[in-house]
Amino acid sequence: VILLVPENKTDLITSLEATFREVAEELKEKVGFSIAKLGTNLEVKMFDVIRMSVPQIFDASNDELPMIGIIKVQDRMKKYYMDMNEDGEITKENIKRFVQNYLENKLRPYVQSGPIPEEKYDGDMRILVGKTFGGVVYDNEKDVLVSFCSEKKQNCPMTDVARIVARRLKDRKNLVVAKMDPLQNNVEVMEKIHVPSLVLFP
Repeated sequence: VILLVPENKTDLITSLEATFREVAEELKEKVGFSIAKLGTNLEVKMFDVIRMSVPQIFDASNDELPMIGIIKVQDRMKKYYMDMNEDGEITKENIKRFVQNYLENKLRPYVQSGPIPEEKYDGDMRILVGKTFGGVVYDNEKDVLVSFCSEKKQNCPMTDVARIVARRLKDRKNLVVAKMDPLQNNVEVMEKIHVPSLVLFP
């Protein structure tokens, strides 16, 4: 489990590191913990040959930090991100839940992600990227309809249909209508579908 922090420390980052160390002390028998700073060359060995820095592996930029992720080195460097985009808060309980979900195989691995958008919505449609996909789509409280269609493709019929559904059913609190660009993002479920596509995750 890795806490990746920006180059310039703040009081918030210092407090977060202290919280992270508390969780590490509690769970150190189950999983390893590390703190990495963007700009450092903390490395892990990939496939016993290639060495990659932690920021490279998580494909992170300074404005996306802090972030918490898990690297499963033994399984082709699978990566898991802790979703922090709903309330932006990282607490001791959230970190422990994230680790526990990983240990119970409840997390979906991350493959590729575009940058997290500043605005979560485009009209009535939620904008998803690889790093936010799992936290939204696998929310057990909501049905999620996702349009997988490239932003470069003008007038994609999948997105057009999804936009109409989002507008007409925007009052349904248990339904999220979203879109994700499959050229910039790649998540595990996309191995089983053809794109462009419109997929309902009940």
